[in-house]
Amino acid sequence: MEKLQESKADKENVAMEMNIKADKAALESKVNVSTFDNTFSMLDEGLREALQKMDDYMIFCALVPFTVPHYFPFVGPKLHT
Repeated sequence: MEKLQESKADKENVAMEMNIKADKAALESKVNVSTFDNTFSMLDEGLREALQKMDDYMIFCALVPFTVPHYFPFVGPKLHT
């Protein structure tokens, strides 16, 4: 009976150790919060810069039809020569 209890205790210890190792493995697969925050912040900054560039380009494209006719009388004759 004593050996049976020791065997059962050993099995419980093994099971407990396996759970601890499984928890460690699960923890290692998780993303560190500060790493996530830093990476997300960099992504956010990059997207903001891209949106700003697109906005600037759209403004430029909207202004071209108004500025080209204004400069054409000065530049146009030089293009034909």
